[in-house]
Amino acid sequence: MNETVSLDRTVSEGSSQIKTILIKREGANNIWHSLMEIMSLSWSLDVLQIRADAKTGGPFLSPDARSTTQIVLLDKHEDGPYIDMWKLFSKMPIRRIRDLNESEPISDIIIPFAGGSNPLWQGDWEDIVCRDSTLVKTFSSRVLSLYGVATPIKENDKVIVTYIRRTNTRKLINETAHMEALREEIPNMKLNVVDFGAISFAEQLKIVRETDLLVGVHGAGLTHLMFLQPGSAALEILPEGLQHKGFRNLAQMLGINFFRAHAKMHGDAKGDHQWQFDAVELEQQRFVELVNFGVRSLSNNGKKSYDIL
Repeated sequence: MNETVSLDRTVSEGSSQIKTILIKREGANNIWHSLMEIMSLSWSLDVLQIRADAKTGGPFLSPDARSTTQIVLLDKHEDGPYIDMWKLFSKMPIRRIRDLNESEPISDIIIPFAGGSNPLWQGDWEDIVCRDSTLVKTFSSRVLSLYGVATPIKENDKVIVTYIRRTNTRKLINETAHMEALREEIPNMKLNVVDFGAISFAEQLKIVRETDLLVGVHGAGLTHLMFLQPGSAALEILPEGLQHKGFRNLAQMLGINFFRAHAKMHGDAKGDHQWQFDAVELEQQRFVELVNFGVRSLSNNGKKSYDIL
């Protein structure tokens, strides 16, 4: 910031015509990291809009300030699949700090809370008792509105299961055979196997909104449970010994039923971060029973009406 921003005490207060939000992202492709950063900015701006300025009596930031607010990225990361979400806060083009020069007009500067300071991220190793988060629900609604994703009425009489396929680390061993076993052994279920990295974020949101049960090995893809409809469910498969609570807490805040199980790790990784890289293994019948448990929990939800046993 010292290299690119000039702080001038001689400029009179109120003389700026625009507001500049300075953002330094940790990366561009991890949905959990990106949403924590975008959510932190959302809450930062909400505070500025509801907090009264003692000098003027009005809010520090007016609700219609989007038209005169610009996002300036300080990092050198690629745009990534979530770049459009920053448009929640500005109608002006997203800019890079390297593209600015001394001819830029005077601007008020907003530096939001960092993504790493987000309470969701800070508390993801502890069991949190919050059962209803208006903050998270409001943010989720804003994202769905930005992408024009409607909330469909779930007319399907089968439980729609979306399995998140991982293509790099923490892959499920014998995944294809496990998926076939699910289709053969679990009644009243429709299974979709999805690589979220291969489709646009708007498409991802549409799939999730139609999902009843979201299933996946621990990873950023499970952040999508933020956009499940209330009353849906999520099943997380964790590497053995890992006690991460982030997705469990998020589900509880949103009224999403949550289930978890641990799986054996297989691979060459060593040390405390082995869980980040090794593939995971679940005996097939146990995997089927886990998913079936989630499916049966939804057997009388919406248009579905089945005996649980």
